[in-house]
Amino acid sequence: MENNELTVTQKAGWFFVGFIGSVFGVLVASLTGIGQPWRRTATKMALLGMAAFFGLNLFHICMNGELYDYLLLLCMFVFGLFGIC
Repeated sequence: MENNELTVTQKAGWFFVGFIGSVFGVLVASLTGIGQPWRRTATKMALLGMAAFFGLNLFHICMNGELYDYLLLLCMFVFGLFGIC
């Protein structure tokens, strides 16, 4: 195997770095691979992990019926930014 490819275990590791670390995990994946040929793959796997985390959280919010509460908070935040409220 060449040095520029990641193994399945390494890809799973970067996935869980993104899953657990979210945005910081993606930054770690991107910054630790500067100048390495596997940087793009590690960053992509961390992004997939972050997307899976947010997808599971959205599913959890929808199943608990809390979606309207979060949408209300989001609207209040956006309107507050524009000084409407």
